Amino acid sequence: MDHNRDFLEQQSDHFLLHLVKHDNERAFIVIYDRYKEIIFNAVFSILKEKSAALDVLQDIFCWLWEHRKDIEIDSLKHYLLAAGRFKALNNIKKTKAYIDYALLQENTWENLNTSYESPEKVLLNKELLAFMNDAINVLPPKCRRIFLLRRMYGFSVKQIADELQLSIKTVENQVTVALRRLRETFGAFKIFF
Repeated sequence: MDHNRDFLEQQSDHFLLHLVKHDNERAFIVIYDRYKEIIFNAVFSILKEKSAALDVLQDIFCWLWEHRKDIEIDSLKHYLLAAGRFKALNNIKKTKAYIDYALLQENTWENLNTSYESPEKVLLNKELLAFMNDAINVLPPKCRRIFLLRRMYGFSVKQIADELQLSIKTVENQVTVALRRLRETFGAFKIFF
């Protein structure tokens, strides 16, 4: 029988977090065991997929361990539940954005493909799509990241500003710069942006 474990299981979250801050792995395991089912159920109720919920659960507890020295949490249960919901909703948003982006690519291809019939035109359209991706990839890194978060992943300007720790005005300016450069690159093909 592990008396240390029994002792830790009887302790408050606050005390366990204090121990975790000082690299106590056993205290961390007690926290994990105490909240894994609650967090999993909350995340699963949003994602409806066991493997995705388990991934989110793992991400949350990995983050907690990696940031253990810096954490200041008043209510561990509420913090973990909020983190689980946030990550689950973010997971849905990213999945939706990926699907939307794939559909955009597919629809763009279909629209271009139905406009022309000759093999030369089909090749030209394929090259145009590659050119579009290349044009996005040559944007400056910060500008490209902001553009993709805004236009391809559907993040709001405020979410991007919060995520990247930038002002809202900076995010708006970077989106404007990206759109201007892409329009300049495409000239007559402004319909894509």
